[in-house]
Amino acid sequence: MRTLIINADDLGITPAVSKGIIKSINHGLVSRTSAMMCSENSILIKEYLKDLKGKIGLHLQLTDGTPKLAASLIPSLVAANGKFPKKSNQLGRIIETEIEMEWEAQMKAFLELGISPSHLDTHHNVHRFPKAFKAICSLAQKYNLPVRPLSKIMSRKLESLGVLQSSVCIESWPDKEVTTDSLVSYLVNFFKSHDQSDLPVELMCHPGYVDQDLVNRSSYLEKRELELEVFLDPNLPELLKINNINLWNYI
Repeated sequence: MRTLIINADDLGITPAVSKGIIKSINHGLVSRTSAMMCSENSILIKEYLKDLKGKIGLHLQLTDGTPKLAASLIPSLVAANGKFPKKSNQLGRIIETEIEMEWEAQMKAFLELGISPSHLDTHHNVHRFPKAFKAICSLAQKYNLPVRPLSKIMSRKLESLGVLQSSVCIESWPDKEVTTDSLVSYLVNFFKSHDQSDLPVELMCHPGYVDQDLVNRSSYLEKRELELEVFLDPNLPELLKINNINLWNYI
């Protein structure tokens, strides 16, 4: 079975990115999105909830934002300015209990929006680090939510806990050339070369428009708009269909 989840990361990172993500869901082929609760723009998420029931997960953060808890409670997670480091390679000797407390606070902030998350993943995929993976597993079990797998070992662990939804995650745009044809070609070859499973494959993506906020905080810029063009391409649904690639239906 060739089934694909297309997940747009970073809802709430900036106004323009968020606008593009919603367009990619409402008028394109993106299946769902993941929301950041530690961005100064996370307040925007409330504006889009009516379009996202069953299609919005929690994009847990240890990078690029301001934590929900006071820095004094989670000293191993923050820099001298009280914020998360910008990149995952800047994380130091993080403490698992502090991650658990902070991610529980992020979950609480999400639930206060009045909607339940459909899934869990992390900004910059920080749950590839062992302590963060243990923390996300605990949160997933508590709230019975599936988690993005980043390796076969991770998939087996998540499956044993009953919180696995996709068999594997394609973690970045699969080609240097961001076009509809390159995406379809990559996906066809991917499904041919990987063991078939009853579980879908997840494609992690970053569609959106570029604004000054994004320029100030990210190096992934123009390609976001190219990704958006691909997912809005009216030819994409038919190209996936003729190659027997089905989109995951949440509703």
